[in-house]
Amino acid sequence: MALEYNGTLDYSGENIEELFIQPAEVMMLPEGVTIWTTVDNAKNLTYLGIADDNVYKRTKGYMGGDSGALIPVRIVCERFKKEMSLDLDTYLDRVQRRLLANNPGFDIGDLDGTDIEEAETGILLEATMRGLIKNMWLGDKSKTHGSGGNYVTGDSSTSFSDGDGDRRYNAIDGIWTAIVASQSETGGEKVKLYALTNSDVNSDQSLKDDVALAYFKKMYRNADRILKSIPAVELRIYATDEFRENYEDTLSDSDSLDSSRTALVDGIVRLTYKGIPIVPMPIETALEADFGNSKRHRAILSTPGNLFMLFGLGTHTDARIWTNLDEEERRSRLNFEFNAGFIHPQLITGTWGENA
Repeated sequence: MALEYNGTLDYSGENIEELFIQPAEVMMLPEGVTIWTTVDNAKNLTYLGIADDNVYKRTKGYMGGDSGALIPVRIVCERFKKEMSLDLDTYLDRVQRRLLANNPGFDIGDLDGTDIEEAETGILLEATMRGLIKNMWLGDKSKTHGSGGNYVTGDSSTSFSDGDGDRRYNAIDGIWTAIVASQSETGGEKVKLYALTNSDVNSDQSLKDDVALAYFKKMYRNADRILKSIPAVELRIYATDEFRENYEDTLSDSDSLDSSRTALVDGIVRLTYKGIPIVPMPIETALEADFGNSKRHRAILSTPGNLFMLFGLGTHTDARIWTNLDEEERRSRLNFEFNAGFIHPQLITGTWGENA
């Protein structure tokens, strides 16, 4: 069949899970993030507290002790939506490119409706996940705009004013907002966070030589004993590009950039520090465009089981893809419930840098 508009596509319930959530799990696996789902808008999570490590001289009877009870954490989803519209010519071109990328050598003449549907849902999923990754790291319910503008260029119906809440980020508090908020806590509820100093950066705010290695070492050596007890292959260092590149330069300069400093993780070769894979924290573009490049050098040490995305699959979750012939557009909308962050503050350690 020829490449053509595929009618109206509606999804809910199991269709959403199959077409959107399951591919999202595959997408986020190499990024070191666990995806959960719930049929409600919330999920009770638990993590193991610190067990009593005292031992005693044997006496008759049972003395008991703190066994490290499971501490419940309740994660509540917030409602989100993702909408896209493309003029029909652009839409057809993008779908065709998607099909050819997924199936090199694919004959457009052999297309069927399922192929086009998979391409359409894939385009919507990828655009949605890019936004959710930004929210996972940078979501901030208190974020406001510093000036007026439009969310969609040239569309005054999407305008916002100076001081308005930033609807792109203020539905949830993401990982970095939660880390900063924890600094007012004490004990195990406070995430260990290290700040770069002026001596760590050049005049243009780029990192000086070997800074990433120094802070990777600081995060690991000063991590909570629970975090350090986890095998290195199960840990991850999540770092912005300049942090990772600075570390790579250190290895190159010392002729240590060999197979002993890399690992194949979920099909992708990653640099490692002490056997800990280093994965991207893809927030640089968002920091520059939406946060004034605030503290652009960032890294955390944690484990994939501690970082999460939670999707609600209840009545507020549905999707539609349709054609508006009057406007000559192919449109799509995904309504869903979502939250993201980390569970255990003792299983995460961070570092971040000066403002640019």
